[in-house]
Formats: sequence, C-alpha cells, structure tokens
Amino acid sequence: MDRDKFERILYNLLSNAFKYIDHEGVISIKAGVSYNEEVKRKVLFVEIHDNGIGIKPEHQKLIFDRFYQVNEKRTQSTGGIGLYLSKTFVEQHHGVIEVESEPGQGSTFRFWMPMDLGTLVDVTQQNYPKPEVELPESEETPANEKVLTVIEPEEAAPETDDRPTVLLVEDDSDLVSFVTDGLSELFNVSSVRNGKEGLEMAQKLTPDIIVSDIMMPEMDGFEMGKLLRNDLETSHIPLVFLTAKTMREDEIEGLRIGAVDYIYKPFNMVTLRLKLLNILESRGTAKEKFRASELLEPEKITLSSLDEEFLRNAVAVVDKYTDDPNLDVEKLSEHLSLSSNQTYRKIKALTGYTAKEFIRVQRLKIAAQLLMQKKRTISEIIYMVGFSSPSYFSRCFKEQYGCTPSEFIEREEGGGEEG
Repeated sequence: MDRDKFERILYNLLSNAFKYIDHEGVISIKAGVSYNEEVKRKVLFVEIHDNGIGIKPEHQKLIFDRFYQVNEKRTQSTGGIGLYLSKTFVEQHHGVIEVESEPGQGSTFRFWMPMDLGTLVDVTQQNYPKPEVELPESEETPANEKVLTVIEPEEAAPETDDRPTVLLVEDDSDLVSFVTDGLSELFNVSSVRNGKEGLEMAQKLTPDIIVSDIMMPEMDGFEMGKLLRNDLETSHIPLVFLTAKTMREDEIEGLRIGAVDYIYKPFNMVTLRLKLLNILESRGTAKEKFRASELLEPEKITLSSLDEEFLRNAVAVVDKYTDDPNLDVEKLSEHLSLSSNQTYRKIKALTGYTAKEFIRVQRLKIAAQLLMQKKRTISEIIYMVGFSSPSYFSRCFKEQYGCTPSEFIEREEGGGEEG
C-alpha cells in the first residue's frame, strides 16, 4: 500500500469523528483481517466509530462528494474535501468505504482493502480505478501467508523547464493534496501554509502564478496580496484567490489589490486548470505585444503601475544609452537601482526576453525606425545604436526582422510588401 495515503485516510476519518462529538464523546477504532466474499480473498478492514450527533440519511448519500459540507452543530468548515480524498485513496487500493449512522446515535465509518492487489477479481477491476502501484507477492513469503507490503512514496519526478510553476498558498492539507494532484500533470506545484510563507516563497521561487486561500493563520490572502503587489520582485505574478467566501465586498477587495480572478469552492478541477492556463496565455499574449511592437511601449500594455514604471524606466535607460556599446545588464541594473539578478528576472517575466536580449532588441527596433526615415546610412545607424560590428548587427537584424538591413529598406520602399 501507499503509506502516505493510508495515513491520510485514517487522519481524515478520525478528524471527521472529532467534529461530531463533544468533550465527553468516545471514539473507537477496530481493525483486523477478515475474508471478504465479494473479492474472494482476505482484506484489511478498519472501523472508526463515534457516539456523536450522527448523520441524517439524506446527508449520508452525499458525504463522500467533493466539497460537500454538513451544516450540523459542532461541525467545522474544512472545505469538504477530507472524506472525498479518503474515498479516492481507498478506491485506488481497490477497496470500499462506507458509512452507517443514525441521528443522535453516532456514526461508523468502515473501509477495507484487499491484502493482495496483484490478482484481483473482475468485480473490483470494473468498479474501481487501477491502483497507482502493483504490489507483487514477496518471494520470501509462503503463498498461504501473504503480508501487507508497504511501498514508500516514490520520489517526486524532477521538475521540467517547460511546465509553468504554481505556488499554492493554503492551510488545509486535504485541499493542498487535491489541488496538487489535479495540477501536477500540467504544472510544477509548490505549496505553503499561510500568507507569510507564501510571500517568502514567492520572492524566492518567482512562480508563474499564485493560487491562494483568503482565510489563513499568521497572514491572510489579502494582506499577502497587497505586499506582493507593492514588491517589485513579485508585482508581476498573477494572483488567483481560491476561497469559500462569497461576499461581494470580499471579491471587490481582492480585485482591488490586484487579483486576476476568484475561484469559489466548490470548484471543478478542469475549470481550475483551464482558468490558470487562460491566465498564463493572456500573459504570454502581452509579451508577444512587446515583441511585435515597433518600439517597447509599456503604457500600451495592461500592467500593474509598479511593473509599468519599471519597464518604462528600463526602456528609457536603453534609449538614453543606445549609442553606448558598453551598455550591458550590469549598467542597466545600476541605472535601475537593482541587482543584475533582479533586473534579469523582472524583464524575463514581463517581456519574455532575457535582459541582454531586451537591450539588443530595443536597439534593433530603434535601428529599424532610423532605417525607415532614410536620413542616415546603414553604417552610420549601426554605430548610432551601439553595435561595433556591422556583420554582427546584420546577423541580429535578420534574426529579428527576417531580412538584412538593405532588404528591409527595399521592402519599406515597396510599401511593406515582401520582396
């Protein structure tokens, strides 16, 4: 079995039991091995019983649904995800989980798992998902004395550079597991427990997008969002609030501090994935506008005021020192009063260019403007935009515009037609 998931099942069921009892309540656990007629084999079974307030019949049918919450006395709002995950994990081990309860008489949650998953009968293959790992029979164990093999969780797969990074800020461990599992195929997911940790991780990791709860200990999502937006290191990172709060005032407050979207619980994982992908795609479109524009003009792109000011200053520095062949990332950073590392990360995040590419492309776009004016020769323009090598300038210009400077002039004279 997967030890981590088995512990999560027990934790969730016990946590649920504590919600339904008072300080004099009793919770009992019964576990053992028995023969199950349905699957024709020995199974591990666990029962957790409490003498609390019980669950009404109409709720019992829905209690394992994702985000379902029972609004009864002494219950707590935890996102309604714990029992859903328990059911999912039990079924991944080809098991069954169920509940018996009477209002005022307490509840019993019961689940079982086959002792050997290697040769399951068809009934479980049809009804339940294939387990994440096959549990082979040990060669050292006699066939009539099979044991429950513990499989340590596999090491996390190495992060790939082509997947966007999502920072999840959430204090509910069940919801963290649910969201991480749902996003991990498309994103690299890192998680922290509160806004304070989220702020620190955002500065360290510089994720592509942040998904955050609002109500959290130490620092809530709103306070974190304000600090993120006022920090040049993180002001460009899209922030999405994932919350059960539905007050219009809260939504307005979140949007006011710069959140790009609100996703309300309960939510569908497909919806969450698509929303995040759409947000990142729109950011990519903004970067393409920079690439396609004749000159980099920050005010024409939707940015936070801090990001727009930064990019305007960066463009102004390059424009001012266009003819200086010694203008590099270090000098650009010095004029921006930032470290080279800060400048690199910020320009890369906003434009898609490295800082070195940013300087070169802006110079080439200035050169293209000068070429269209036809007031200077190509040789003069090359040195006016800080290039010391005509051959290097021609190569860079062709990479940027798909033609040589001479061909560019001919094309412009021909009314913009490809020649």
